[in-house]
Amino acid sequence: KTHPTRLELAKKKGHKNGDVTTAEVQDANPAVQIAPVTSRSCYGPSATTTTCPTNALQNGGAGSITEQLINTRPDVTLGGGSKTFNEKAVAGKYKNTTLLDQAKTRGYNVVNDAAGLDAVSKADQKKPLLGLFAPGNFPVNLAGPAATPDGGTKPAVKCTPNPDKPSTQPSLKAMTSKAISLLDAGNKKGFFLQVEGASIDKQDHAANACGQIGEALDMDKAVQAALKFAKHDKHTLVIVTADHGHTSQIVET
Repeated sequence: KTHPTRLELAKKKGHKNGDVTTAEVQDANPAVQIAPVTSRSCYGPSATTTTCPTNALQNGGAGSITEQLINTRPDVTLGGGSKTFNEKAVAGKYKNTTLLDQAKTRGYNVVNDAAGLDAVSKADQKKPLLGLFAPGNFPVNLAGPAATPDGGTKPAVKCTPNPDKPSTQPSLKAMTSKAISLLDAGNKKGFFLQVEGASIDKQDHAANACGQIGEALDMDKAVQAALKFAKHDKHTLVIVTADHGHTSQIVET
């Protein structure tokens, strides 16, 4: 059954809204704010046609996650997932047009690096902000060797900055601070913002200790940015939670 999302409910109350992640903007946690679909994998028209046929535009559905994102129209959307925007719609008004061109045609301000994000001064329903900073998920912040049980006989190893992390990619803290600034500007009705540090979970699945640590530190900085705003604003609730725990928290590899 289709249910209104938290972002849509906020929008109906007149609140501005945003969705920020270090994953693809079509990934589970950001997508649940923008798109009811029957499978989390239905990022674009191609997958939706085969996996979520009842959601496909050509079958009378609301479309793929990306197409529904464009329709839901958050004031601010920041994350990865630019690859899916290269797919073309297979039905509807924008048939044979890429989803990226559709977004631009419908008024979205599209940026793809930290400098572009810094330059944005306004985001609203007339010109919502769509920041796409990676083809898929963001690369993790820290790299290092795999965790290996050794009975405590060897010295601890250190994590190092990930050489595959582009310097042009904004941090989660930077995206959070910018989203808050844009949503708060000239806004008397308040806002709803979801921020996800996605790869704490993803790197735990991969048993990548350094990946987990770097993303947890990144998330902490984003939380501190939100708390700083909340303490100054005095009317903002900050909720920090995880979607689930992991066995690496309680047992060895």
